[in-house]
Amino acid sequence: MLFNSYSFLLGFMPVVLVAFGLFRRHTSAAPAVLCLASLFFYGYQDTRWVPLLLASIAANFSIGLAIDSIRSSRWRRAVLIGGVIANIATLAWFKYAMFFARAVNDVTGVEFGICTII
Repeated sequence: MLFNSYSFLLGFMPVVLVAFGLFRRHTSAAPAVLCLASLFFYGYQDTRWVPLLLASIAANFSIGLAIDSIRSSRWRRAVLIGGVIANIATLAWFKYAMFFARAVNDVTGVEFGICTII
């Protein structure tokens, strides 16, 4: 489902807006509605990547809790930078690993197992 598809514009988005509107006054239910809608939207096309999204959410939440609990501004900054680097590394891996593996394969003739993973 794409953002500009009719199924999103006429189906998914109105349902989510109505559900969020019904629960907007509940401090814990409204974010839960949005989280579940986001997971559904993400998993609608291919459910294989939902565990990766859940792991990323859990890691980022843990990093946020760590930043909140640390009093030293130097360590807070270090944890923040580490979290940003981890997110960018995850994105880079899943976006570009196949490209580089195929490029190395074309140049060297050595096939990496990564091509079958992703």
